[in-house]
Amino acid sequence: MDITVKSVKVLKAGTNDYGEWKLVKVVTDEDVEYTTLAKEADIIAEGVTISISNMDENTKGQKSFKKFEFVHGAEANQGTPPQQEEIDKASGEAKRTLNKPDPKNRSFALAYAKDWCGVKVQGGEDIKTADVITVAKKFAEYLDNG
Repeated sequence: MDITVKSVKVLKAGTNDYGEWKLVKVVTDEDVEYTTLAKEADIIAEGVTISISNMDENTKGQKSFKKFEFVHGAEANQGTPPQQEEIDKASGEAKRTLNKPDPKNRSFALAYAKDWCGVKVQGGEDIKTADVITVAKKFAEYLDNG
């Protein structure tokens, strides 16, 4: 199911035997609230459309999902978008390497870098994970420092 993200908020975070985890609340543009423990859900930018799966609803009516993928909207109709695996890898590496204090800037910078590099790939350029990270870092630094 595709949803457009209105807001994202980390409710809780911690570490267990499997590593770090974050409980994230995702609100859609239709004001439907979901919670998830999906990796990297905390870096989803506002206004982005994602496809969610493995959804559940408890007896209190609270909705959740376990997996998501970014939807490539109009970009998918204009050439070959980057492979989802490459985007996921770049998103994970950028998340680990960006260390700015404002998570909204980091999320926006990563979304911008992903979109910018997607356009470059559609134009025939060879884009590597490091390119996405470099663009995201520079843009996040610009947002934080002006």
